[in-house]
Amino acid sequence: MSDKALTSEVIKLVDWRLSFARLWKPKAFQEGQEPRFEATFLGDPSNEAHKAQIQAIKDAGKALAKAKWGDVPEDLKLSYGFADNNPVKKKYDGYPGMFYLASANTTKPTVIPRNKENGAWVQCKEGVGEAPYSGCYVNTNITL
Repeated sequence: MSDKALTSEVIKLVDWRLSFARLWKPKAFQEGQEPRFEATFLGDPSNEAHKAQIQAIKDAGKALAKAKWGDVPEDLKLSYGFADNNPVKKKYDGYPGMFYLASANTTKPTVIPRNKENGAWVQCKEGVGEAPYSGCYVNTNITL
């Protein structure tokens, strides 16, 4: 199985809170790394819809890890989980009690406002109209 086949699981997140949004200009996490676009999404495990989406993320993550390694390595660093189990994440405002999913890509994401303009979807631009920002609630598709 190719690595491309391993990364094809798409999960739709509905009304998740956007955090650490870097949607407009890529930035390297550490010096020497390729710049990338990033966003973290917060889901509320007490919300039934979010609970189902969280389970889908966990199931897909396990399946992808099993397909790649057979068994999940003990030192596997996950980019999702419950904030209360992560010493860094649980210190951020709005994170305690929440499930987080961090995402990054070198390809710029397509950002579309919630409302249509003149019957057609339009791509958002930074600082214009309904462009999303950290703290707002968004719908998104994440490819694991």
